[in-house]
Amino acid sequence: MKLSIYRLFGAAVALDLLAFVVAFSLRHAKHGVGEIVGSIAWFTLLADALPVIVLAAGSLRHAIGDRRIARPRQPLITRNQRSAP
Repeated sequence: MKLSIYRLFGAAVALDLLAFVVAFSLRHAKHGVGEIVGSIAWFTLLADALPVIVLAAGSLRHAIGDRRIARPRQPLITRNQRSAP
């Protein structure tokens, strides 16, 4: 399986959504395992936010870069445009 930026972005978003659901479901836990799991999920959500933003920007740049129209470069001065003495 070849790893692409889109698959990595999808995995990061899935991890973020899972952490959000777990943190949201355990938001009122004040003691024990529920509080520990909720805290880990919350900090996972926060830690994964930056890679999601970076991967979103990279995939957007990749998508926009593929749609650019390639035009042939024209020389600034052609042979017919010689300066007059």
